[in-house]
Amino acid sequence: MSRASASYIIDGGEPGAARLAVLGRTLAASSESFLKRTGLRPGVRVLDVGCGSGELTGWMADLVGPAEVVGVDVDRTVLAIARERWADHTGAPRFVLADASAIPGALGRFDVVYARFLLSHQTDPLAVLRNLRDLCLPGGVVAVEDVDITAMFCDPPSRAFERSTELYCQAAIGRGADPRLGPRLAGLFRAAGIGDVAAGAVHPSFREGEGKLMAALTVRSIRAAVLAGGLIDEDRFDEILDEVEHLTDDPATEIGLPRIHQVMGRVPA
Repeated sequence: MSRASASYIIDGGEPGAARLAVLGRTLAASSESFLKRTGLRPGVRVLDVGCGSGELTGWMADLVGPAEVVGVDVDRTVLAIARERWADHTGAPRFVLADASAIPGALGRFDVVYARFLLSHQTDPLAVLRNLRDLCLPGGVVAVEDVDITAMFCDPPSRAFERSTELYCQAAIGRGADPRLGPRLAGLFRAAGIGDVAAGAVHPSFREGEGKLMAALTVRSIRAAVLAGGLIDEDRFDEILDEVEHLTDDPATEIGLPRIHQVMGRVPA
């Protein structure tokens, strides 16, 4: 996930890396299943844009070696964590500091270009998607996962939970991002000139386990952005966060994460 733009509302650095680690474990199965459909195999060169702390980057490197896998992100801290994590790994990915809108051409072109939860943080997602297309070899695959935040839910319903989702949307939209981008993703692929578009969606929800932590971790991570936007006072925000954390701890509560739209397409030969 790119953090160079002021449109990114989620905390980065070490707190961001800790959240990304939980996110990576929570969504590993669905993302890996999606990525396998791109044709990952030995010899396929891969670019992971907005790679964060590299959970999926390293997994892809295991699948495609000896071909190179490159992870790109703008958060120096999470990249340092990624490099340390994979330093002693055979066929370790290469991690590069760069913004999604300005990836160095010297990296060359790739058979598969992937981005997860990147475009919904961009002020011009179509332009970034076109950049991803241009980094892909003719006949190669661009694969993107992104969210519709408004699909989050809590059962039994909670006004505090609903308000936390509203605040996320207001903060992101106020900075020019689109937290509801997921349903638009297939259309963006077509507008970017990517063909053979295939689209689907998954909607994870949890009554227990790490996945159930994600809502509260995300609310905590947007605190600074929400307060900076003047959307709510500090005490009321903390009351909402406390209630979302209480819901996380309640075994009778089910929490639904954002719906994740998964789209892939092929760059014309």
